[in-house]
Amino acid sequence: MASGSTPRPRPCPPRSPARRPLPTTPNKWPCLHGSWDRTPTSLGTHRNTVRRRLTRIAALLDADLDAPDIGMELWFTLRSPDRDPPPA
Repeated sequence: MASGSTPRPRPCPPRSPARRPLPTTPNKWPCLHGSWDRTPTSLGTHRNTVRRRLTRIAALLDADLDAPDIGMELWFTLRSPDRDPPPA
């Protein structure tokens, strides 16, 4: 590398299954009854990561995921055999 030139950024590593938030987190969270302690353990991630993901999902859905009827609707929708499979 010539002096004074800027180093090239490293390529991003491939995303691991734990870093695919939208397909995994909304499936686990309702199945564990909205548990903020058991969900991160089940996903192998930090609880703040789960909170951030669910905040993002709630914003995308424009819904309050803490409301029991919304949580139940989400759970039934995710378990529906008619829905498309989550992206890999």
